[in-house]
Amino acid sequence: MNLLKNLNLTQNDKKKITYLLVLAAAAVIVLIILEGFDKEEELIPKTTATPTSAITDDTAAELAGVLSQIKGVGRVSCALEYDGAGVKEYGYNQEESSRTSGKEGDLTTEKTTHKEMVLLNGEETPVVISEESPKIKGVLVVAEGAHNPAIKEKILNAVSTFLDLGANRVEICPMEV
Repeated sequence: MNLLKNLNLTQNDKKKITYLLVLAAAAVIVLIILEGFDKEEELIPKTTATPTSAITDDTAAELAGVLSQIKGVGRVSCALEYDGAGVKEYGYNQEESSRTSGKEGDLTTEKTTHKEMVLLNGEETPVVISEESPKIKGVLVVAEGAHNPAIKEKILNAVSTFLDLGANRVEICPMEV
């Protein structure tokens, strides 16, 4: 403000310059804050929904294999309906650091966190910590022996137990021979 007093300016000009300086200072502060957002790294989130088709295909094949071993069932084909996708949790190395600067009474602490995804042997394949299969909504079973009500009941009980599903989520149809 002492600079403004030394200049030969009117009171109105001094107010305008003061407002411009305050506005410029606010703009610099906003830019500093926003600069941190621009530098964020693009990483795969720690937990990501991804299709797990290998797991889901294995479940249907395993179910069909088990059902075909029941006496009287014969050949079996199974289709599973899923609710959404599975979830995979990826491994990360995380480093945190903090730096303190300034004078006593006016200290500023800057904390920095750096996350880096762990990759398999330097490849581009991330390390999977855990994987959760998608929930099963329903099952369709087509079996040769399903025309027999007793066999159909055995299939229903086996599917309900194997997949921990209610009977209302299982449909069993006879196979066309």
